[in-house]
Amino acid sequence: LKSIIKVASLLLLGTALILLAQVPRENFPLTLTLFAIGFGGMLGYYFLSDSKFSFWWLLAFGVLFRVSTFFFDPQWSEDGIRFLWDSELLRQGQNPYLLTPAQVQEQQGEMEAGYRTQLFQELNSPNYYSVYPPLNQALFWGAAQFAQGHLEKGYWAFRLLLLLGEVGVFSLLCWLLAGFDLPQKQVIFYWFNPLVILELVGNLHFEGLVLFFLLASLAALSRQKLGYAGMYWGLAIGMKLL
Repeated sequence: LKSIIKVASLLLLGTALILLAQVPRENFPLTLTLFAIGFGGMLGYYFLSDSKFSFWWLLAFGVLFRVSTFFFDPQWSEDGIRFLWDSELLRQGQNPYLLTPAQVQEQQGEMEAGYRTQLFQELNSPNYYSVYPPLNQALFWGAAQFAQGHLEKGYWAFRLLLLLGEVGVFSLLCWLLAGFDLPQKQVIFYWFNPLVILELVGNLHFEGLVLFFLLASLAALSRQKLGYAGMYWGLAIGMKLL
């Protein structure tokens, strides 16, 4: 019976995630209901789990949940469009800090107009300069090389980067929990958290990579590696100025 309930908890969580990835943020009642189901699935699985768990099995399910969001456009944030805009400017060899999107469109006319105009029409910040640090912009450039002017490919590139960061976060959390003599199953509170899954990989927020570098810094500190700790801390700041 316990095993059946655990499987049912995962099915509830997975179903809630797939539905939430398609629900517009304006639909508050449905969003709240699905999040309640998702968190219920997470908590049910946590309380029924033993203190020891299979690292690879848990990793695989967390990755599967995150990959399920790859097939839907971000619903709760327009930031991804700005990431793609900066990416496209970098691909064209331009400085994304130099001009606002509105100025770019005004001064450069129809060059690469199809894709760039598509992005411009969806931007929520056409009159603002880019606020993303150079390290973040380097990832944007890499994503642009993969996307080659295609919106969906751009989303996939960002999500692959964020997914890799999430795998790193999971590994570091497991290592740190063991190092501090805390139950390793507490990683479930992050790894199966529906809000974390949807906001980071689903809605393209780079706080996941910030967290990866912060945890790497903490891991280095715990091993008295102060130089590495400072480097990882600096990379976290370089990813997003918070």
